This record gives sequence, structure tokens and C-alpha cells, in this order.
Amino acid sequence: MTNESIDYHFIGIGGAGMNSLAQIMVERGFVVSGSDRAFDREVSLDLAGKLTETGIILLAQDGSIFNDGKVEQVVVSTSIEDDNPDLKRARQLGLPILHRAELLAQVSNVSRSIVVAGTSGKTTTAGMIGYVLQRLEMNPTVVNGGVIKNWVEAGLIGNAISSPNSNLTVIEADESDGSISLYRPSIGVVINIALDHKPLSELEGLFSSFAQAVKEALVLNLDCSRTSQLRGTAKIITFGIESAASLSIEQFKLSPAGSTFSLEGTSYYLSFPGQHNVYNALAAIASLRAIGLPHVKISPALAEFKGIKRRLELIGEKNGVKVFDDYAHNPDKIRASLKTLKPFFRRLIIIFQPHGFAPTRLLKDGLIHTFETCLDKDDLLYIPDIYYAGGTAARDISSADLIYPLKEKGFSAYYYPQREDIVKEVKMQVQPGDAVIVMGARDGTLSNLCHRLLSEK
Repeated sequence: MTNESIDYHFIGIGGAGMNSLAQIMVERGFVVSGSDRAFDREVSLDLAGKLTETGIILLAQDGSIFNDGKVEQVVVSTSIEDDNPDLKRARQLGLPILHRAELLAQVSNVSRSIVVAGTSGKTTTAGMIGYVLQRLEMNPTVVNGGVIKNWVEAGLIGNAISSPNSNLTVIEADESDGSISLYRPSIGVVINIALDHKPLSELEGLFSSFAQAVKEALVLNLDCSRTSQLRGTAKIITFGIESAASLSIEQFKLSPAGSTFSLEGTSYYLSFPGQHNVYNALAAIASLRAIGLPHVKISPALAEFKGIKRRLELIGEKNGVKVFDDYAHNPDKIRASLKTLKPFFRRLIIIFQPHGFAPTRLLKDGLIHTFETCLDKDDLLYIPDIYYAGGTAARDISSADLIYPLKEKGFSAYYYPQREDIVKEVKMQVQPGDAVIVMGARDGTLSNLCHRLLSEK
């Protein structure tokens, strides 16, 4: 415990969006503490150590942080349940409680900001923009929901960077809890709109409000029927592959190693695969062009960008089998990843862990349809129990509810409650030429499965 007053205490600081913002606040000279039940369970201790090295004070999530009366403000995210001991104690004491998005809006709204939104791809797109700006020494502040590989290699945690006297901020905006309405971007980006977290009618309203709040330029995917309809008072810049957009690809080629494409006479290269990542790159390039950067500067910097961890990340290869780690969790993201890998492998073996009972309930039909349309009958799908992070939740749906409709249609789909049993089964089934993809959100231990699959035992 510190003798100083604590400016901000983050409940659930292990979350990528929470700790990225906490890092920024430390960089800006504030005293920051945090708690996380995963750390209390001795999970993700590597991250805990890195956060401590930044100056963040980590404490048990038992309410004791408030005993000495030194906490000024408490920061929470939507995932924090009402019965969380830190949150309950903060409320008992009447402490000011900020939602993460409220604090992030305070950071971004006072500077020239690029705010990236959409139901898929925003983490990668924000990462691209932030990396290019940092690479070109434009001193951005970047708050991202995923870890940028280049920055990890440079010794950083990788999901945030703060520059002295920065007046340019890049963030990704979350629509899942409606907090996207808090932002007033200079440059606003909407990559796509598809079912995720909320009904489509509600999502369309949220993104429409976001578009109307943009001040300088609104960057829209013209190939997405929903984003193409958005309007605001700002200048509209469109991008696309299939449509005649403001920024249209002249030619492009996809390969397992990456993608190449041409824009307005300039060649671009991405070091990671997938047509969906070409769309992400177009959104990033359009945003960077909107703040005045020329293609000749953007292209070489973007070519150095190595991607985001857990976004179709190749973890390793053994005996002719490649293992990928992927954050995909909604139908659109899963479809994009499977479509990317399908042409290059003999067979796909998917381990998909649904995240949360409410999201699984909402996405159930879309998930089933995605697997039906993206998998062949000889591909293998394994689903463990739904990821449960704690707190209160109506457990009225099971992973079995996803599996049985697929089995009835002849797909090789299997429900194994325990992930350990899936690892054993997959190791027995894999053959040279297969790709194994571990999919799922929120649970940081999913990456461990990839390494288990590559281990000898």
C-alpha cells in the first residue's frame, strides 16, 4: 500500500481496455492502483508484473484498498458485476465512480482524436493507425484493446503508448455498452456494423449518433450496407474493395503470409493474412490521409506493422500442423478468420470457447449459421463450456446448444465441458496439413491452449 493518495483505482485492471487506459494515466503523472480477480487467482501474473513495473499499484480485490480513505476516484468497466467487493465498498463509501469510457472520453475529447468504431476490426485498425503515427514520430497517445506486437518487441506491454505533449489521440470505441456515444472525434471511423452484443436496430442507432458527433472527417466502409448509410456534418471519406469508394483498391493479392494491394499508384504490403485485414488497412490509411499524411509515408510504416496478438496469430507449427490463436467471437469475426485460412489447409480444427451467457444467447443462431456455411463435413469443431468470468448471470444456455444443431446436419462438432479433454482429443486427431484455430474472447488463458497443443505431452 502506498502512503500517497490514489487518483484512480481500476477495478478489473487485467482487462486490455482497462489496463491500457491505466497506463496512460500513470504516464500523465497520476497515482494509479488496480485490482483483478484473475490476479488474485494467480492467473495472468506475467501481465500483473508488467503493470507493476509501470508504477501501477496492484492490490487484492477485496475492498481493502478503501480502508485508509486515500482513493479519489474509482474506474469500472461494464464487465464489473454489482457484487464485486471493490465496487460494493466504493458505493458504500460514496466514492466517485467513473466508467472506463467516461475517463477515456475525457482523455480523447480534449485533443485531436481518431476514434475507431465498428463491430469487427477496430482493434487492428486502431493499432495500425497508432503504430504508423508513432513510427513517423508524430507523438500520438494510443489506447487500444489489443496488444501491438511491434511494441511488445520493444519492451512495452503493447496496448498503450503516451507521448509527452501529445495532442493527437487514437482510441478504439466500444459499442457493446453504448459508451460509444461519449466520444467527439476529430476523425471518426466505422469499419462495419453486424450483430454483436446488441440487436442490430440498437447498434445502428448508436453508430448513427457516433457519426453525427464527428467533427472533421467520417471514414466509412462503402462495401458494408449499414455503414454506407451513415451521415453526419463532417466530410465523408469512403473506402472499399467492391465499391467505387473515395479510396478504392486498384489491385490486390491475398496469400497465407500476407496481402499486397495498390492505392492511387502506391503499393502496400501487410505482413498478416486475410481480406478483412485489407479492409482494416483501408480504414487506417483513409484516417491517416485525413490528417494529411501522404501514401509515400504511410506505406513503408504500415509494412512494418506486425499485427495484434490473438488476432489470427500464428503461434507455431509442429509436424506439418499450424496452430493459430484468435480473438474471434462473433459470427462476422469467425467467418472472416475461417475464410482466410480455408483455402490454404487440408482441414480446419476449431476450438471455440463462447464468452459469456448473454452474448452466447444473443449470437446463438448466427454462430450456428456461420459454422454451417464455413466448415466442411470433415473439419472438426470442439466447444468447451461457456467462459464464465464470475458474478451473476442467467445460465440458461450451454455450449451443447450450439453443438447439437450442427451434429444433426452431419458436421463433426463436439461438446467437451473441459478444455483439457479437447486438447487430448485434438492431439490424437491432427494430421499434416491441418490448421488448428483456438477462438474466443476475454479469457487470457486461451493462448495457453495453443502452447499445450504444440507441446510434446
